[in-house]
Amino acid sequence: MDGKIHVFFTDSKAHWEKRPWFDMKLSDISDLATCEAGFVVFVLGDEENFLVIPAATLKAELKNYRPGPRAMAEGRYHFNLHGRTFEQLPTWDLKPYAQNWELIPALQKLST
Repeated sequence: MDGKIHVFFTDSKAHWEKRPWFDMKLSDISDLATCEAGFVVFVLGDEENFLVIPAATLKAELKNYRPGPRAMAEGRYHFNLHGRTFEQLPTWDLKPYAQNWELIPALQKLST
């Protein structure tokens, strides 16, 4: 337990006429998931709309990943936001992660 917090920020990009769209290397997700406090922040077009997802949770969800018609590039997962979930992870409700900085332990301490 090193007490450090590791955060990977990724922002949305237009692609294949779908928004927002993200891609992440499996190695980035796996490396963050090994950290006690590793998080991925998906910025959804602007700084007021984002998801804060523990990396270990994201990695665990990858077993349910359903690639679209355009196969993922080598070692990269693609995520298209569709309502409250990613199109490639259709049963995963992302609402608990929306605008939820409180998931990051150090930020909980700052807000109290």
